[in-house]
Amino acid sequence: MDENTTTPDDAPDGGIGSDLDPAVDAEVVRGDHALRLLQALANMKSATTTIPLVLVLSGQVIDGNIMSAREWLQETTNRITSGNMPEPVREALKDIYAPQMGALDDDDDLTPVLYVHMRDARVITSGGTPLNVGYLRLRLAEISGWTLGRFSD
Repeated sequence: MDENTTTPDDAPDGGIGSDLDPAVDAEVVRGDHALRLLQALANMKSATTTIPLVLVLSGQVIDGNIMSAREWLQETTNRITSGNMPEPVREALKDIYAPQMGALDDDDDLTPVLYVHMRDARVITSGGTPLNVGYLRLRLAEISGWTLGRFSD
């Protein structure tokens, strides 16, 4: 990559996506297109449904309910502002997420999907015990497998 190339993580919108950015366009073609569609449906402003998923990521099993990027950013921002982390860290994180939230508010429902956002997420340990992690954001291109539903306890 040359010095003028932007990757999704260092794009001004935080990787939410732009049809003008070749790096984002390249990221969009990676990953499962059906899973991308499920996240895009969850991202729609009119969406009210819960979609339970089991994901495989680097050999790890994760389950939870897919949620919109907007909801994930709102919940994450709320946790940042109400948490007991040092003020400089809180401000830095707000500076990262504020432009992403603005991009979601400005864009229509067709913003390219680069991440899967989950609530009630659990990492299933090697012994089969679920470890509750709450809210989770996963790079869609890193997910190697998925199915609808939840992992049985």
